Amino acid sequence: MTTLSSQSDTRLEQLRLAGVLEDVDVELALSLSALVNSESADLRLAIALVCRAPRDGHTCLTIDDSQLSRFVTDEQRALLPGDLPWPTADMLRSALNESALLQPDAADGVAPLVLRDDQLYLQRFDVLEALLARSVRERAVRTRTPLSVHDNDLLAALFPDAESGGDAGQRDAAAMALSAPLAVITGGPGTGKTTTVLRMLVALLARAPHDQLPEILLLAPTGKAASRLTESIVQGLERLPAGILDETRRAAIPERAQTIHRALGLHPDRPHKPRHHAGNQLPADIVVVDETSMVDLPLMARLFDAVRSDARLVLLGDSDQLASVDAGAVLRDLVEAPALGQSCAALTFSRRFSDASALGALVIALRGDSWSAVQQALQAPDASVAQLQMTHADTVPPEVLRAVREHTQRLRSAPTAEAALAELGRFRLLTALRRSAIGAAAINELFVRELGGALAPGAPVLIVENAPDEGLANGDLGVVWQPAQGERVALFADADGVRAIPLRRLPAREPAFAMTVHKAQGSEFDEVMVLLPPPPSPILTRELLYTAVSRARSRVTVVGPPAAVEAAHATRVRRATGLRQRLAL
Repeated sequence: MTTLSSQSDTRLEQLRLAGVLEDVDVELALSLSALVNSESADLRLAIALVCRAPRDGHTCLTIDDSQLSRFVTDEQRALLPGDLPWPTADMLRSALNESALLQPDAADGVAPLVLRDDQLYLQRFDVLEALLARSVRERAVRTRTPLSVHDNDLLAALFPDAESGGDAGQRDAAAMALSAPLAVITGGPGTGKTTTVLRMLVALLARAPHDQLPEILLLAPTGKAASRLTESIVQGLERLPAGILDETRRAAIPERAQTIHRALGLHPDRPHKPRHHAGNQLPADIVVVDETSMVDLPLMARLFDAVRSDARLVLLGDSDQLASVDAGAVLRDLVEAPALGQSCAALTFSRRFSDASALGALVIALRGDSWSAVQQALQAPDASVAQLQMTHADTVPPEVLRAVREHTQRLRSAPTAEAALAELGRFRLLTALRRSAIGAAAINELFVRELGGALAPGAPVLIVENAPDEGLANGDLGVVWQPAQGERVALFADADGVRAIPLRRLPAREPAFAMTVHKAQGSEFDEVMVLLPPPPSPILTRELLYTAVSRARSRVTVVGPPAAVEAAHATRVRRATGLRQRLAL
């Protein structure tokens, strides 16, 4: 591979040293430009930037939005020369169009770079996005199944409060999913997405003869999300109206969800060779995917590829939450694509939050554009919402540290395992950042020292890898507990109540006195403290703040500099993708 020492580019090297680019970006830029004997520094910059794009969540690089300010933080800018040359959009286009690396039509898959209008792709992401768009369109235009009189009668029985307004949105979403080969159901916390899809499954099963019951597959992107879906399905089955589902049909509904990776047969040692694909599709007749906002473009493309064309696919999620860690914003693109309007349903009525509570009002306000509505919720004389101003941007306020210490002491002194687990769900400190003086890593390190170790009694632990043999999944939250007799264990909640794992059998984990908002997705706590950095910060977005606040069941305290909340609300995550445009074709 071409190295910096053998072919220098001063601008790339300066960007790499400042942390704007990584070694892989620079190496790819130098290697590809050398492949076609190009001396264009602007071509090398375009390659490096499009290589970086997926790490920032984008599937492509938008040429017209390629100003230096988009890519650098204030700290990085301070490490760069003030006169760093930067090309205009026209200069980048010219360098790309003059290069043999780019073809006007890359349908044959031989070009390493693809330029579509104003969007520059690495060839892999262009192919994945095109494949997914085609799969979505083909599924969305399939003939819908008209609802029968029996279907409508069953929906009325499953959603008895619909006429009074409480279940109307859920009933309508279930009716849409009952007739459509592709259904996307979105909604915030407590809006009943799982309840809706479970009752839709009941109605589908009621159509089928006992000897032809459909095979159902329940999926989620992470082990933690799969566990939460499992819990919701089990609870939902218990709440079904009496006599509405016989035992044979009830047994057809899986009581355990699995990860998408596991269902597809994706293994870390062979990430590009799933067991199930277009040539060996999943046997399921109905596939339900929860927490779809967390699914990135490559994984969603593989999933659509593996689901039979005659199978029913139902996607659940909250499109206002943070998108996937990796490239793409698939759920939002699907919801915002006009061509899919008849395949999408949004649930808005939340049973978790009272209409009169400031917390409920804040969650709703953070989904909209009105800053005055956010301010009104924050300033309401209601104990469910509080603000704590930070006077030093790089110092965690003592009130926050005190709250964590008090919670840790309650965990440490819990008299029973059940009490310790109950306390674990009552409070959590969430941070926007992982690495900084006010990030989760620094706060966790502080409390590990104070407590005398990461596995001292009372220490919360976060599992960071799937461990099926122990019944643990990546994202599971537990607490170290010392019983009066016997060895120290880590406690986790499961369907049977409490699961105690000896410390020597714990898989990879990390301290969880504080958690990043990203890692808290899919979790809920009675009380949440949210620690925000000062603006400007690329991490301060409306989606991050909404996700953090909506983790709270009853109370949230927003901690940060005075302008942090307003800056977060004013900044939407806009990932560069072409999926919406492709769906319109």
